[in-house]
Amino acid sequence: MTIYLDDPDAERIADAKREVERAVRAWLEVQGMEIIHEARPISGSWWKTLVARVKNPTEEDVRNGTKLAGRAASLYGLDTRQAEVDKVQAEAFAAVMKALEGVDSAVIHSGTLLVVKYGTSVIRREPSQLDVENLRRHPILTTRPETIVQELQDLAKEHQPLTWEQQALPEPQRQLEP
Repeated sequence: MTIYLDDPDAERIADAKREVERAVRAWLEVQGMEIIHEARPISGSWWKTLVARVKNPTEEDVRNGTKLAGRAASLYGLDTRQAEVDKVQAEAFAAVMKALEGVDSAVIHSGTLLVVKYGTSVIRREPSQLDVENLRRHPILTTRPETIVQELQDLAKEHQPLTWEQQALPEPQRQLEP
């Protein structure tokens, strides 16, 4: 997970970083995650990295990883218990958004969630697996709220799979009979 905040007012950002970090920690807790490593924040603006993991994974969770989680989510997504979990997570995430109210620019990335605030615009996006990999490879993108979405789109275009026409094999050449 990465958190990036930027604001020209140093005092305002000092207050905001405490509120945002508190809200993000609560949000991770609601998702059943625990922070296992914290990098020191980079000063100037504020950029901090946290590493979180599931607190009590079962043996099956470890073996199946995100594939199991994705399947479970699709199988039980309409269940009342899932709706309650979704509600709690949404409330925790709302606290993160409230904490960002006093910040000019921010990027929060956690797994398959990307939140970008730039001026009065806020984008909540579920990045593709390619986007997630690009963010892992290029974490500096999270310090660019004004361009991160476009940069992710540009990186994705560089790695586009071939179209059907590009994949088609050339016609075999016929040999002329003598």
